[in-house]
Amino acid sequence: ADRDPALSARTLERAIAEQAGPNAAYAPDGVYPEGPMYWAYGTTFEVILISLLEHSFGTDYGLAAAPGFLASADYLTQVTAPSGRYFNYADAREFVPPRPVLHWFAQKRGQPQIAAPELHRLAGQAQPIEGELQGIYERHDALALWWHRPAPRSPLQAPSSPPPLAWLGHGENPVAVFRSSWDNPRATYLAIKGGSPSTSHAHMDAGSFILEADGVRWAVDPGMQDYHTLENAGVNLWDGAQNGARWGIFRLGPEAHNILRFDSAPQLIDGTATFTDFSPSAPSPSATLDLTPLYRDHATSVRRKAGLLADGRIAFQDDWTAGSAPVEVTWQFLTHADITVEPRGVLLRQAGETLRLRVLSPETISIKIDDLSQPARPSDAPNPGLRRIRILVRTPAGQPGRLSLLAEPGSQAVNR
Repeated sequence: ADRDPALSARTLERAIAEQAGPNAAYAPDGVYPEGPMYWAYGTTFEVILISLLEHSFGTDYGLAAAPGFLASADYLTQVTAPSGRYFNYADAREFVPPRPVLHWFAQKRGQPQIAAPELHRLAGQAQPIEGELQGIYERHDALALWWHRPAPRSPLQAPSSPPPLAWLGHGENPVAVFRSSWDNPRATYLAIKGGSPSTSHAHMDAGSFILEADGVRWAVDPGMQDYHTLENAGVNLWDGAQNGARWGIFRLGPEAHNILRFDSAPQLIDGTATFTDFSPSAPSPSATLDLTPLYRDHATSVRRKAGLLADGRIAFQDDWTAGSAPVEVTWQFLTHADITVEPRGVLLRQAGETLRLRVLSPETISIKIDDLSQPARPSDAPNPGLRRIRILVRTPAGQPGRLSLLAEPGSQAVNR
């Protein structure tokens, strides 16, 4: 700046102007389309820019006021499950890394509770990072000293109200989240997403969900595979065309997500799933997705509804109308649990807990269990202990179909 003020001014103006595109991704309410892991990555660098601008010029030139930007801290809170792990859709891991940027959001919004997870980690009460990821994830830790502001202590200060138990976030990759409690690590937690495989860093996971109950993550997403392992094997993981190499990667394609399949075909990448209904009110909050655009080659209508019931169970209902040909519909559920097949569903056992999946309709179903622990291709990563439940239903051409089932946590079975 002291050598070439004009060049410095142009560089600064360009940097601020170029943020308009990335900032639009936060609208309208903070859901980050690339998933929670990339929220921490991209948002941290933007907040570094904002902080430098404020420190140097006394203004951030409106960057923090972008629609949804400050609200994105709420999104991150919602997609963090009672286990402390992420709803890891898109290119993300379950593991929650250090996020010192939460200190900035806490002081900017005047809500110190936003930074509570980071204070918990800094107090040594979180799982430590080991191995090659340590340097990557901990490189910004020192910024906590810059961004943290101790909360004022006042005996008259009213406690902050907890976030909502049912939450819907919109945008390019919308998500709905339901939980039974905010202060119980054994709480029931259901998170489900819409969106499209064509979104940046997306997987073929529109309509997919995760489920936790009784301290166990029952329905899982195996998460991303390290980029370098695929690139070293010669796989073009950024080829996201309909028949592109990206969808042949096990963890990224349709085989590895809790979605519907029609004749085992992949989802259509130019399709987008949107929420058509959201009912947040207790005791039975729910959300409904229109998945039709992703399956239009096989069905004229596809809807997925999911939510919590007043008695502690979790309800799933999928409705569809077959197209001009008969179709085999597959309901997928990936898990690390031990599985026992029963006449009308399955019983899962893990960590001393149980979850029963009970099919209510239709009468005629087929249940298959797949061991997914070994790589499907030499370039795929192993998935130790991963299994997949497939419930298959056949529907004649032009006819409606429905698969309705309940997930019953063991603790709720005892309570009833």
